[in-house]
Amino acid sequence: MSTSSPAIIHGPGYVVRPLRLDDATALSEFSEDERYWRFLAEGPRTPDQVAYFVARAVALHADPENGEVWWAVEDPDTHGVIGTANLKRIGDAADRNGSVGCTLAPQAQGQGLGTTLGWALIALAFETFHLHRVECTCAVENEV
Repeated sequence: MSTSSPAIIHGPGYVVRPLRLDDATALSEFSEDERYWRFLAEGPRTPDQVAYFVARAVALHADPENGEVWWAVEDPDTHGVIGTANLKRIGDAADRNGSVGCTLAPQAQGQGLGTTLGWALIALAFETFHLHRVECTCAVENEV
């Protein structure tokens, strides 16, 4: 992915910005909650595991050529972190295929924000990163 990631994306009910090391504290507040993980393949994370994830994500974000970019999702009113968003390259860079994803804190779920954010990430993948194909996965049992 040769285009550097945008600094900030504003949308209805969210702000997407690069993850920062200090976001680990906010993410830890809900990353041990089963409701956060109920539709994901992974399980709850300890604060140390969250800190490791954030440090890795910050390093990946610094070099978009690596094929993986992570952002924090913020509530635009409180500026609190309510989730994460990502774009990952699939296969060879020349193929320009990728996947997008997001996770939201329990208090941000059930309001349509995941759908809205998903469409924004798809647009970002095509318009900013110039991908040719984008894959998205959602849990069919996620009706909230």
